[in-house]
Amino acid sequence: GFSPSETIEALGSRILYVHARDCVRDVAAGRGSDVPLGRGSADFPQLAGMLERHQYRGFFTIDRRGAEDPAGEISQAVRYLRSL
Repeated sequence: GFSPSETIEALGSRILYVHARDCVRDVAAGRGSDVPLGRGSADFPQLAGMLERHQYRGFFTIDRRGAEDPAGEISQAVRYLRSL
């Protein structure tokens, strides 16, 4: 229910860390459903670019709730973020 890009623009250099999580909107449930990083509606390439412009050098905390293979999905998420 909020815009990550607007948040980055508003907070800019005051961002201390990023909670990296992806989801798709579940209209029936009225909320988002977690999906593996890079497969949801978050535009991580755009967000990473915005963070770079604000000289973000902090950590990304990867969170994947309900994963069938948590270690595999976190490994894939790390590879995805490093590729940006």
